[in-house]
Amino acid sequence: MNASAAAVMLAGGRWLVVLLGVGLGLAGAGLGFSDLSDSTFYGGGSVVGYWPYFLIALAGPVGAGATVFRRAWGAAVVAVASGGLLVARTAAIHVVVANVDLARADLTRFLAAHRGYISHLDLSGEPPASRVLTVTVKVPSAELEATLTALRGFGRVVNETQGSEDVTAQSVDLDARLSNARRTEQRLAAVLDGRQGRVADILEVEREIARVRGEIEQMEAERTRLTGRVDFAAVDLRIEEERRAGLAPSRPPFTRELANAAVDGYQAAVSVVTGFLLLVLRLAPTLLLFGILLLWPLRAAWRRATRLRVRQLPS
Repeated sequence: MNASAAAVMLAGGRWLVVLLGVGLGLAGAGLGFSDLSDSTFYGGGSVVGYWPYFLIALAGPVGAGATVFRRAWGAAVVAVASGGLLVARTAAIHVVVANVDLARADLTRFLAAHRGYISHLDLSGEPPASRVLTVTVKVPSAELEATLTALRGFGRVVNETQGSEDVTAQSVDLDARLSNARRTEQRLAAVLDGRQGRVADILEVEREIARVRGEIEQMEAERTRLTGRVDFAAVDLRIEEERRAGLAPSRPPFTRELANAAVDGYQAAVSVVTGFLLLVLRLAPTLLLFGILLLWPLRAAWRRATRLRVRQLPS
C-alpha cells in the first residue's frame, strides 16, 4: 500500500466517523421528535412549534461533520496530488569515535556527495582531553536512511532516535489561508484602483492592503519553512572522542620561571606606584581646598596660644 492509498483510506475513515456522528444526531433528534409528537397527539398541541428544536439538534452534528470532512478531504487531495503524505522527519545519533577531526572530514565529504549541509556546528574540548563535536545537519528526506547508515560507520553508536511528523493538514490549512489572503488583496487593490471616496477612505484601504500583504509574506515564509522541513530531514549528531589518558605537559625550565617571576614583580611594582600617584592626583585638589578653608582659623588659634604662653612667662 503506497502513501496515496493510505491517505485516501484515512480520509475515508474520517468520513465514516462523520457519517456515524450525523446518524447519531439524527437518531437523537428523531426520538425527541417522536416524544414531542406523542405528547402533541395526546395533548392536542401543535408539532410545528417544535421544528426549531429539531433544526438545532441537527446543526451541531452536521457542522462538526462538515468541518472534519473538509479537513480530511483536503488532506487526502494534497496527499494524492503530491504522491504521498507530507512528513517532516528528524533523527538524533550519538557516536564515539577515535578521532574527531577524521570524523568531521568524513562527514563533510558525505554531505557534499548527498546534497546535505551543516546547519549548526560546535566543537568543544582541547587535547589531551576528549573533544566533542555537536552538529545539526540537513539532508534530503530520501537520503536519511543512507545518512544514518554512514554515521553509524563512524564509530560506536551510543544512542539513536528517529521521529516524524505528519504536516499534511497543516499544509492544507496554510494554503487555504494564503489563497484567501491573496484574493482579499486583489479585491482591495481593485477598490484602490477605482479611487472612489474620500482621501481618508483611500488611506484606510492602503493600510488594509499593507496589513494583508504583511500576513501574506508571513504565510509565504511559513510555507517555505514547512517545505524545507518536508524536503530536508534534520539530524542532530553528537560525535564524542574516546578518552585517552596522557601525561601532564612538562614544566618550563627554571630559568624561564625566574624570568617570568621577575617580569611579574616589575609589573606589580609599576602598578603599585602608578596607583599611588593616581590617588595623590585625585585627592590633591580636595586637600588643597580644605587647607585654604582651614588656614585662617588655624592661624588665629596659633596666635592666641602664643599670646597666652607669653603672658604666663615670669616678668
